[in-house]
Amino acid sequence: MIDLPLRVLKDNDVVPFVATHPRYGRAEFAVCLKYVRGKLKHVFIHPQQQENVTEYYRLDVPHNGRAMFQAHSWTHKGVSEPKIWLHFWCREHECPAFRLYVPKEAKSFVASIMTDISMIFDA
Repeated sequence: MIDLPLRVLKDNDVVPFVATHPRYGRAEFAVCLKYVRGKLKHVFIHPQQQENVTEYYRLDVPHNGRAMFQAHSWTHKGVSEPKIWLHFWCREHECPAFRLYVPKEAKSFVASIMTDISMIFDA
């Protein structure tokens, strides 16, 4: 994708971002799901269409790899759901990937690493 330093996210780490920019439009994240022998091992998150991007992120699956990836938001706080709009093959990580539109009301996402790996968008 781009040459940026990698930051490994732990459980409940908060990543702030600007959801809409007058020049770049709606912010996006490219999410790469790295599988090893059929089990999810890493989730790479690359910020897209954002002005001040300083790093990209990795979420590590701490257990046996039977986790799923979820991207959702706090709808009870008035934050709309994120939208997946483009699926592609990531040449850098050699894995399936997709682009994710962030909710227009969101200001950050929280990395949740439990039974499932989640990006929870919050206002």
